[in-house]
Amino acid sequence: LREMTAKFMPSWFLLSKWLLAAADTQIQEPSLAGMPLSDAEYEHFFSILHSPRRIRAVCFLRAMYGCQNSLIRALDQYENHGVVPEGKP
Repeated sequence: LREMTAKFMPSWFLLSKWLLAAADTQIQEPSLAGMPLSDAEYEHFFSILHSPRRIRAVCFLRAMYGCQNSLIRALDQYENHGVVPEGKP
């Protein structure tokens, strides 16, 4: 586990700086709050990650730290136009 964490840490740091900046610049349309991204928006979303290594790093973070990780929360907000829907109990 430590080897995997060490392997993804540099990627995580760079990825988090880049993605959080990208998420902060997303223009939020209030009427879309909580709605999933459109196909074109998803294409843009994944173009930000454009490397399988970055995508693996995000998946690893979600698996290791859950949805409360600041990067994962930012991505979830980006993916849902600024509002993360409540989960089912």
